[in-house]
Amino acid sequence: MSSFAVVLDYPWWLAVVFFGAAAAAIVYLPPKLLGTTWRRAGTVAFVALTLWAGAYFYTFSARLDERGATVNKAAAIFQTSGSMRWEDVALIQIVNGFGAFSPMELRLVSRAGETIEIPLSELPAAQIRSVARFVAVHARRAEFTPTEEEFVSEADRIATQAWRLLGLIRVRS
Repeated sequence: MSSFAVVLDYPWWLAVVFFGAAAAAIVYLPPKLLGTTWRRAGTVAFVALTLWAGAYFYTFSARLDERGATVNKAAAIFQTSGSMRWEDVALIQIVNGFGAFSPMELRLVSRAGETIEIPLSELPAAQIRSVARFVAVHARRAEFTPTEEEFVSEADRIATQAWRLLGLIRVRS
């Protein structure tokens, strides 16, 4: 039995950027700018949002291996962490997240109704097809929406939309 796995995570410097922005706002913001309640509330919201973003990018990871898929999102609010064995996957979809500019996601739905979402749009363009093919090969009993061929061609289409892709997620195997 081989131990091949694909691990997806964000680079550490992305979290540092957000933590640095929060620290800069706390340290360098002149007290005169915080004169009103609205400005103080805006500053608190900015610092809280940047701290959360830093924690999210630092803690996110996804692992795809022969046994199944595991996603760790320790700082996620709307999407929780979880794992799923390939034999439990009932449905595989490529979906758009919230809103028009949100990333395309690979959604795995188990027979029990649990969902795991892996962002595809943030993968490097060269890796999207290989991740989609890896999932298609291992989740044999799952129903594809669209079909397996359309699924891989949809992954190819996402990969060609280079203007949307930041390629922030690292792919390690």
